[in-house]
Amino acid sequence: MTDIEPIAWTEGGYADPERDLDAASVAEMAHQSAHLLHQHGLRAGGRLAVVDGVGPSLPAVLGTLAAWSLGARVCVEPGDADVAFAPTGHALDADPARRVVRYGGDPPPDAIGFERHLWGENTVPPPESVGPETPAVDGVDHATVAAAARAVAAESDAEHVTIEGSIDGPAALVAACAVPVVAGRWVGPEGTPIDRERVERALDEASG
Repeated sequence: MTDIEPIAWTEGGYADPERDLDAASVAEMAHQSAHLLHQHGLRAGGRLAVVDGVGPSLPAVLGTLAAWSLGARVCVEPGDADVAFAPTGHALDADPARRVVRYGGDPPPDAIGFERHLWGENTVPPPESVGPETPAVDGVDHATVAAAARAVAAESDAEHVTIEGSIDGPAALVAACAVPVVAGRWVGPEGTPIDRERVERALDEASG
């Protein structure tokens, strides 16, 4: 287990105006999400493209944590990703080699609808093969992401954190998904914004 896998999240959770989900609930849903994504082709060493409409949405957080628990890396551009995780209605270039999982809205019956399929998934324990050197985002491993997240979290005692705008790169992924896990914070659409530039510096510093 690494420090940014969902099983490591023991305090805080996901909060929005409609409901709060504590860390244990989010971790369980992330493992269900991992099972769903695994069924549709995401494997250790693979790439999941998290296309976020307005961040940090719960599906985007779950998709990212699910990928990390599987030993897959997360990116934000579909490119050559094995699986794209995108909002319903978001246009993607056709690629027969890529599976697309849609979240939010009302996906058509022939689409892989995240919310529609999630509740039927089992909670599968994460694989034991995910180590600190496993890539978490393109070019950055789990250990580096965790170190950067801890450095950023240490500079603020805010209990609720957020990012402004969408999840559009490694810094936003770290802010929305890694900081809450390693620091036991609440993340959601409302909270103290995390400075993306500070996260980028922390990633550079942790990379050595």
